[in-house]
Amino acid sequence: MGATSIIAVDSIPERLAIARQMGADHVVDFTKVDPVPRSCASPTGAGVDVAIEALGQQQTFASALRVLRPGGTLSSLGVYSGDLTIPLDAFAAGLGDHTIVTSLCPAARNGWLGLWM
Repeated sequence: MGATSIIAVDSIPERLAIARQMGADHVVDFTKVDPVPRSCASPTGAGVDVAIEALGQQQTFASALRVLRPGGTLSSLGVYSGDLTIPLDAFAAGLGDHTIVTSLCPAARNGWLGLWM
């Protein structure tokens, strides 16, 4: 779809191996290395164009914001069990021209989400 460099972040070796098989250029085990500086070391050094947060935790949401380049997009698929806050430092105090897109996995349409539609 046009991505020039894909960075996959996880802690489970099998998932990292699958990410590599599916085309990830770099895989990062977040239990061994902080993915934020590694991800910000993009070819331009300005951060990533798009970050996808699928775990649904405050810490991963904030980290995904921190790796965005100015004008970048965070796609948040995670299901959060508590309150989610947007940390202003990671959001560049709103001056980074970031876009946050929230969604749920389409497979959920036939599951519990059907109760709300």
